[in-house]
Amino acid sequence: MYFRFTILRLFRLLRVFRTFKYSSTIIMTIEVMIVAIKRSMDALSALFFFLITGTMLFSTLLYFAERGNNNRSLLDLQENNHALRNVYIFICLLL
Repeated sequence: MYFRFTILRLFRLLRVFRTFKYSSTIIMTIEVMIVAIKRSMDALSALFFFLITGTMLFSTLLYFAERGNNNRSLLDLQENNHALRNVYIFICLLL
């Protein structure tokens, strides 16, 4: 009985070593992705800047549009506050 479990453990160990056969390909793929991100860092930083700027702009507009409702409790605000989610949906629809 103990011998059978040893064989199963051996097969499991061999399955782990099989992944090391593809490790050079995986490492090369990761290096290519890192180089691509480094080369497009200017475009990515501009994208994130405009995303954050748009989020702040539309969140501020929604804040001023909804600021007249001050008589709600904190629990109501947590359940019904979807302004930031609506901003992200609007920005995603624009893209």
